[in-house]
Amino acid sequence: MPNSQDPQSVRTAAQTEQIAAAVGQQTAMLRTVLERLDELVQLLTPKPSEGPTLDELLGGLVTLVSDQTILLKRIDARTAVLVEPHLQSRSSPTVSDGGANRRGTRE
Repeated sequence: MPNSQDPQSVRTAAQTEQIAAAVGQQTAMLRTVLERLDELVQLLTPKPSEGPTLDELLGGLVTLVSDQTILLKRIDARTAVLVEPHLQSRSSPTVSDGGANRRGTRE
């Protein structure tokens, strides 16, 4: 049927005005939401502060620790030299075990 039109596709001037008004209201609402969202982001974003940043503080700490590497290695070596004899004396069998073997019985 070439002469028939879809009844829903025909719009009147009143319907067009209603659609334009609804789009205008939605645009205003979206603009308000966007402004409030911008305010929230500004409130949640930390303000720049004076003094060093966290990255600068961490960089300083890394530098201090790396400067102490030689000293820490010396301390580690000296500790190993002092502790090693004590560890070896505990792991070796003692003479005062009363002649018992490792199973605790005399042979």
